[in-house]
Amino acid sequence: MKISTNLVIDENSPFNLVDQALIGIGRGKLSKSHRSVVQVFSTDRVLQVLAGPGSGKTEAIVWRVLFELLVRGTPANRILVTTFTRRAATELEVRLAERSDEFITLARAKGYATPDPQIHNLRVGTIHSLCDSLLAEFDDQYVEAGTEVVDEAEANLRLARVHTFALGFSRPRAAKRVINRLLDVQALTALFRAPWESNPQWPSRLMERVVFLNGCIAQHVEAWLPRCQASGTLNGIEIAGRFQLRSAKNFS
Repeated sequence: MKISTNLVIDENSPFNLVDQALIGIGRGKLSKSHRSVVQVFSTDRVLQVLAGPGSGKTEAIVWRVLFELLVRGTPANRILVTTFTRRAATELEVRLAERSDEFITLARAKGYATPDPQIHNLRVGTIHSLCDSLLAEFDDQYVEAGTEVVDEAEANLRLARVHTFALGFSRPRAAKRVINRLLDVQALTALFRAPWESNPQWPSRLMERVVFLNGCIAQHVEAWLPRCQASGTLNGIEIAGRFQLRSAKNFS
C-alpha cells in the first residue's frame, strides 16, 4: 500500500472520509452548512452557529475540532471545548474519540500517514469544571482550601432544600415573593417549558420549579448581567411563544 508523504490530510480532501466515517456508524453525510462550520477560515476569531435541536450542532463541533487536529495539525493541548452540562461534555468526549478512530482508520486505508491527534490532551468540559481543573493545576491555595464545584445535580438539590424558605411562596393576601413573581410571568415560564409539556400550570411540582429557577438563574447570569445591566434593557428575548414580555420589572 502506498503511503502519502503528507503529515496531515490536505484541507480540500477530508470530507469524503468524513462522510464515509459517518455512514459507517449509521449517520448521514455532513451538509453544506455543516461543512462551512467545520472548514471555517483560520482567520475567523468568532463563529456563531444558530440552529435548533437535532440539527447537528454537536456533530459540527466534533468535526470542527477534528479538522483542526487532523487536517491543520493544531496541537490538542491548544484546543479548549466548553459546554453547559456534564452530560453534553461527556457526549462530546465520546464522539471525539469515536469519530477520530473511525476517520484515522479510513484515512490510513486510503494511504494517508495520519498522525496521532492525541485526543486525550484536549480540554473538554463544562465551564465550571474546566475552571476548577485549571485552578487545581495552578493555584495551590485553591487546592488547600478544599473548594469544589457545585454541579447541576447538586445545585438542583440545594435549591430543592431551601427555595421555599429563601425565595418561597406568598401567604394569602401577602406581598408576592420572588418565586410567585417569576411564575406570574408567562413569557418566562414558556421560555423554559419543554415543547412536549402539556400541563398549562407548569411548573407546578417541586422539581419542575427547581429546574425552572435554575434556568432563570443561568439565563440571568449568562445573558442579562454581561449584556444588559448597564443599559437596563431587556435581555433580547422579547417574545417567547405567543407571550410577550411587558416590562423589565417582571424580572426584578
